Amino acid sequence: MPHIHFFQIDGTTITVDAPIGLSVMEIGVKHSMDKIDGACGGSLACATCHVYVHPDWWDKVLPDEGDVSEEEEDMLDL
Repeated sequence: MPHIHFFQIDGTTITVDAPIGLSVMEIGVKHSMDKIDGACGGSLACATCHVYVHPDWWDKVLPDEGDVSEEEEDMLDL
């Protein structure tokens, strides 16, 4: 099973199992991570679950050449 490393504000790192099919937000909320509220349930309506992905992983997790979806662009424009 994949894992996600959550880097906390206090400098600690928490590593959790990341079941395939769940979003980073869902996994963060499930494990009560600091500052991941997920208030809208993942519908891109509240911006309470921003994450930063290390550049070494961009080619593995971002769609075609780092393009973002129209929904994500709209959310970032708010």
